[in-house]
Amino acid sequence: MGALVGVVLEFFSAMLGRLFTVEVAKFLAYKVLLSFLVFSGLVIVYQLIISMTLDWLNQLISEYASSQSVVLSVAGLGGWLLVHLRIADCISIITSAMTYRLILRMLPFSPVK
Repeated sequence: MGALVGVVLEFFSAMLGRLFTVEVAKFLAYKVLLSFLVFSGLVIVYQLIISMTLDWLNQLISEYASSQSVVLSVAGLGGWLLVHLRIADCISIITSAMTYRLILRMLPFSPVK
């Protein structure tokens, strides 16, 4: 009698284990497929939104710039300082360094605090 109960319990546990294994595999397959579809769809949608927004912004700026006549002219002492002290290059280097430091501060393992 004990052997029969052992065989029956072994059969039911094997069936139950197979059922859970198949269900877990199905769940993981559906989750992977759904994640792939959602993330690839989000990338396409975000790319379209960003592209449309940048096109609209470019068109808006182009229309504004075509209606305005803006010329930057630096003469005299200001022009001499800009050319000889290379102020434009200095500003470019400073803003690049500030951006680099900001990016480093965003990293969790960065030594810059």
